Amino acid sequence: MKINSAETTWADELCIYDSCTPCLKGGKWEIRLTQELVEGGALLAGEPIGACQEFVVSAPQFGLEPDLIAGRYPPPGSVGAWSGTLPHIVLKDPTLPWARPLSGRSDARIPWLALMVFADSELKGDDGGQDATRAIASTVREFMHAGPTTLVPRLEVSPESSLDDPCTYIRIPAELFCNIAPRLDELRFLAHCRQSAVEDKPSMDLPHDGLTAVLLAGRFPAPPEQDKEKSVKYVVHLVSLEGMEPYLSGEADMGSFQDVTLLSLAGWYFYTTPDVPGDFKSLMLNVAAAAYEHGKAK
Repeated sequence: MKINSAETTWADELCIYDSCTPCLKGGKWEIRLTQELVEGGALLAGEPIGACQEFVVSAPQFGLEPDLIAGRYPPPGSVGAWSGTLPHIVLKDPTLPWARPLSGRSDARIPWLALMVFADSELKGDDGGQDATRAIASTVREFMHAGPTTLVPRLEVSPESSLDDPCTYIRIPAELFCNIAPRLDELRFLAHCRQSAVEDKPSMDLPHDGLTAVLLAGRFPAPPEQDKEKSVKYVVHLVSLEGMEPYLSGEADMGSFQDVTLLSLAGWYFYTTPDVPGDFKSLMLNVAAAAYEHGKAK
């Protein structure tokens, strides 16, 4: 793997890298060898002798093992004033966000995964979907034939996968996708690789070298309107953008498509409450201000 653009902080206990790209991305590859016969410094006539060997580099495409997730924030099912927090997910495989290529993109630092945040009402799955995230359980075959008015990623199924494999996806309005989906030139700023010392940390089954991948959402959850709701449910999905490259420019023509389906490799939900002015920071500032005024009065 190749680690790019190192930035070291916190006395070398925490290192943040731009990306951690594998030497070969997932998909079909081939090795070609040729041999030319030379005698007395002269090339002998005839075709060069050669051979070609095809092979496949495995990488997740339609699903993700749950034990590859090291952490999610805000915590799943939590309730709090999260409107100032960008949701993020930590993956134990530091190369995973860059393990698959995006079509037509020569920059290996552009991830194929993105973390997207939705209000519960923005998703079109059943309310009783998987883990209450409105995700839809299906097969790859059904996912790729969702109907004429639904935009489906243009995917080439990897050789180690099957159309009958299970998968999970979400369905959202096409207009919403255009408004909130990250652009291709934004994706690499929403993912990075992090390395931290693990010797003195609680055991989280992290890699021994402390390398993990972090993906950030590009959207804050909004707080509920005052005096209307006590909390608002938000859902976060780790989605695949493979096959969606033509629609990530910000000027894509959605044509007659009404909905968009995206593969979800992980999802969770949380509840955000109104921003409370009496949070820890404001309370401490008020204490300091009161003490200062009291000192002046003396």
